[in-house]
Amino acid sequence: LNGALADAARCEEQGVRVWAGNTYGNDVSDPDASAVPDAWKNWHLIEHGRWVAENAALLPRTAARLRECRADFIADEVMIARQPPQTGIDPHSDGKNFMLAAHIGLVVPPDQVCWMRVGTREHRWAPGRACVLNSSFLHQTWNGSRSDERFVLILRFWHPEVTLCERAALQYMLTASDT
Repeated sequence: LNGALADAARCEEQGVRVWAGNTYGNDVSDPDASAVPDAWKNWHLIEHGRWVAENAALLPRTAARLRECRADFIADEVMIARQPPQTGIDPHSDGKNFMLAAHIGLVVPPDQVCWMRVGTREHRWAPGRACVLNSSFLHQTWNGSRSDERFVLILRFWHPEVTLCERAALQYMLTASDT
């Protein structure tokens, strides 16, 4: 990731929707519908269970690790989320209790100033530290750093009780709703 951040212009030119804003499960046509501010950006490696090949090629080591664990089979979505300093995401729910989300700190400002609250529980991000949550519960984030961005790898994966048949039907509905 550090190499990609250092060469951001090339990544944005060669990738697909690199650092796209406000696409994470929100109705982008309704600006009042989203708790996710425009400053929050994401970079998808997997969308709807399919690799975004151009983006994976820009992060080869990350993509290799994700391929080793068959992320494209277990995850509907894998992205790197970028949150600027002094920004937050208001409490929100994705309403999808058939999925879980794992957040893994990649580049995190020091002094534990970045957190995510799920219900009443607060998780402080740290590099390499993971948190798994049911994002149908209300959750919110904050980056309290004065100057540093926060980068987190997010894997949105199927709840283990969802069958393969249910997964196929849900995947069809999710893909159709995005078009």
